[in-house]
Amino acid sequence: HVILTLPSAMPKPEREIFRRRMQEALALVWKAEGWLADEDDLSPALPRQNPKPLPDVQMEWDEATCGQMVWLFNETQVNFAGRAEDFFSSMARPDRPRDADELPGKSLRIASIDIGGGTTDLAITQYRLDDGQGNNVKI
Repeated sequence: HVILTLPSAMPKPEREIFRRRMQEALALVWKAEGWLADEDDLSPALPRQNPKPLPDVQMEWDEATCGQMVWLFNETQVNFAGRAEDFFSSMARPDRPRDADELPGKSLRIASIDIGGGTTDLAITQYRLDDGQGNNVKI
């Protein structure tokens, strides 16, 4: 997969232009590596036919949310050695009102501001721990 993050305010026509340019760039790399014949155009059927399939391009993530995801990953995996429960417990505000079904230390609200070269994005997201089964904990 190739994951591209975008400013949350990018208009849909610009997103489509960006997606097409990314597909063209992938085709250029595949042709340069010899994985795609020069005369072949990039088509939706090509990834299934080609011995070296093209990666899927995903453009569903905004930049501010991705900044939060990187921070969450780093905190839980690096600074808390994979113990997401301990991270949530230590970061959750004890004075914050909770929903009736919400357990203490199992949710975290994160606000982030992404100041870029041409845009500024704000993301406020509520994350909850899903205890999963066994040792699998999901955020």
